[in-house]
Amino acid sequence: MTQLLFEWKKILTYKTNYFGMVVLFLLFIVPVIFFSSDIAQIENIQLRNYQANLEISKQAEKNMEDVPEAIGQLEKVKESNELMENLVNTYLSDKESEKLVAEYQYEKIQLRDLQDGSLVGIPIVEQQKKVSSLEYLIQNDISKVYDNHNSIPALNYLAQIFKGKIPAALILMICSLLLANIYSFEKRNNTISFFNILPNDLNHTAVNKIVTTTLFALITFVVPVMLTFLFLLVRNGLGNLNYPIVYSPDGFEVSIMTVLTFIMKSVVLNILFIIFLSIMSFFISLFTGSVIVNAGILVAMLLLSESPILKVEPLNNFAQFLPFSYVNADEVLLSGSFWEPISNISITFSNGLTVLSVYSIILCVASFSIIFSKKKI
Repeated sequence: MTQLLFEWKKILTYKTNYFGMVVLFLLFIVPVIFFSSDIAQIENIQLRNYQANLEISKQAEKNMEDVPEAIGQLEKVKESNELMENLVNTYLSDKESEKLVAEYQYEKIQLRDLQDGSLVGIPIVEQQKKVSSLEYLIQNDISKVYDNHNSIPALNYLAQIFKGKIPAALILMICSLLLANIYSFEKRNNTISFFNILPNDLNHTAVNKIVTTTLFALITFVVPVMLTFLFLLVRNGLGNLNYPIVYSPDGFEVSIMTVLTFIMKSVVLNILFIIFLSIMSFFISLFTGSVIVNAGILVAMLLLSESPILKVEPLNNFAQFLPFSYVNADEVLLSGSFWEPISNISITFSNGLTVLSVYSIILCVASFSIIFSKKKI
């Protein structure tokens, strides 16, 4: 216990170790304070878009009236225009509940036209997501939340962070720099030999180092998240725990995950990944005291996860067994992004828990085996 406290106090003593915590908090809080819009501005932009589309569609309807072959399509255009006009009117009257219903009715018609081929636009599954989200909001009497407005509730904003508003690789890189700095400290300052000649069990010393460093890295991640949450909780409220996040697990069907479930699973994956990075950084420190080499290896692997290499055959076939396939929690949980569905459907939350845990254990065993054979840390 004495040595554990010694390691902990040593970490707390050096002010540079708090740098990552400050940077992460600024990354989380700055966008919602300085780069968000008023909800009235967002809705005004959306209204102008609807009005512009309605004007274009009305002109198309008028042109089709003189084309006998377009009678079937003309009826669909008229129906769509009526619903869009109703949607514009609800925006002008500013009746929130009516606005949501009108938007749902319009988007549902758009989905129908996409499915029967009479309309060309976004992928059908993306339109299905829109319709499913609006339907869920109406059925559960939940108000719609816009992503980038300055009154966004705490839960919805945390979900935005974990959905990639702040790149996951960047968050983990900051943690990696912290880990490399702490683990290489003794070797950089030529004090590691002091620990190696102490009568204490080296394995016990190593465990203390891993536990304290990992704990501090987790605090570096969790504290900014909690401070951001508390700031927005006081400023904008909690939000609805059951707010829907719609995704497609297979690229065809859609499913709904609540915002609370998404945040909790994202936090768990990030925590497991930080633990994995910590043990990996310790493993690297057994071979080198260079913070540049240690951090460089971790950062390079995180950058590798952002490259298309893992999506290329045959590597993609067993990507689910590689820990760096689970860097982006949002892509794991939501089966990819709007632009690119996940390339390997076996990259899932449950597999991520297993893979990260197994690799962490393997690195632990390897580290203690090296300590045992070298008789030093």
